[in-house]
Amino acid sequence: MIKKSTLLLTISLLSGCSLAPDYIKPATVADSDVELKAGEGNRHYSFKDLFTNDQPLLAVLEHALINNYDLQQSMLRVSAAHAQRQSSLYDLLPGLKFSAAKNIAMATGSSPYTGASIKQKSESYQSSIGVDSYEVDIWGKKLNEVAALKHDKQSHESVAAALRLTLMADLANSWYEALYMIKAWHLLNYKIAVLDDIAGKLQVLEQAARVDAVTMSKFIRGRAIDESSRQNLQKEIVNRIHKLEYLSGYRSPWLNTESWQTLSGEFNNPDIPQQLTSEVIFNRPDVLAAEMKIKSANGTIGMARAAFLPVFNLFASAYHTSDTFNHVLGNLSENWTLTPSVIVPIFSWPKNYANLNYAKTQQAIAVVEYRKTVAQALLDIQDTTNNLNVYQQAYAASEREVAQHQQNFAKLSARYEAGYADLYSYYEAVDILSSARLELESNRQQIMANTIVLLKAIGG
Repeated sequence: MIKKSTLLLTISLLSGCSLAPDYIKPATVADSDVELKAGEGNRHYSFKDLFTNDQPLLAVLEHALINNYDLQQSMLRVSAAHAQRQSSLYDLLPGLKFSAAKNIAMATGSSPYTGASIKQKSESYQSSIGVDSYEVDIWGKKLNEVAALKHDKQSHESVAAALRLTLMADLANSWYEALYMIKAWHLLNYKIAVLDDIAGKLQVLEQAARVDAVTMSKFIRGRAIDESSRQNLQKEIVNRIHKLEYLSGYRSPWLNTESWQTLSGEFNNPDIPQQLTSEVIFNRPDVLAAEMKIKSANGTIGMARAAFLPVFNLFASAYHTSDTFNHVLGNLSENWTLTPSVIVPIFSWPKNYANLNYAKTQQAIAVVEYRKTVAQALLDIQDTTNNLNVYQQAYAASEREVAQHQQNFAKLSARYEAGYADLYSYYEAVDILSSARLELESNRQQIMANTIVLLKAIGG
């Protein structure tokens, strides 16, 4: 009895130890904290700041967080991972089994006095409670599984956060692309209206043989290109609106296929004043998800190591038999059994060895994936900040160019109205000013696009 008690006490004390490797954060290219963007260090800019002043877009985003199918799937995966962890956690508890039964027996014999056949019916009731088989988690196999599933759940949560970030970025980008195209469409409309007026005057000159065929052909070709560009813009605007409706499951009353022509397409580019260092990379949802995968893989290694060691099982039961149902739940401590057993997995060692190598390989893959994710994050921020600087400079140059072209156009228009400039020169001035304005709007949209990418790159 003392030996059995000692064995059970030893098993209980050792139960729950872990054979999983300790988590060590892998070295990456972003470990050295370097400045990626100059700015103020005491303010953090996020997507919330971008959308605060744009209530129609904010409404689209709020509906997308509810209606988007990819996000719904991602959140269901989080719930599934949580349920799987809970199921594994409950395996740590013994599975108690209770039963109650009624036994009816009929016996046939003969009377020793008369030799007549005698039938005897007997009834009895039995109850029992016990554990059929409980594996003591002495090596922490089940605890490592629970830990691995916990990190899997955290990984799914980070993946869901990354998906939300990507969804917001896609919606915002499509939204401001649509506004940019609407502004460009209005500019082309204005230009085409001016060209229509010039076309009427050129036809008069052509009939009077005062304009050559080449000049007329160039004008017609330019007018056709502008009309084609306007039609393409209409198509792309509607496509962006359809994309917004698909991603959000919501039809915006402010920007839709019927109302977009009434919008001006104006928007203000926000400034990101905060200083960015490589430290922000480690707060990105995709980086956190990759880190959780390493921790989960460590738990799997612990499970694979535990498979080499002896398995301790406990079989226990207590039962009671009664002649009447009223006493079926009587003292169950009168009759009981306890059967500990040890299973040594000798012949399964080759398979366990292969499983351990597989677990180590998966952990190594997770480490490489983590480093790759960090490196990609660093590249995203570096490229985006560089692109943002380039387009900001290009936008400033375009502003100066448009201002100069407007002055030149005003002078040439005055000369044309006074009869000192020919009609084709006036047309070229219109074309040049229109092209400069479109380029200015394109640079403005690129600043917004790269601002959105940068906010996504730093984790929103």
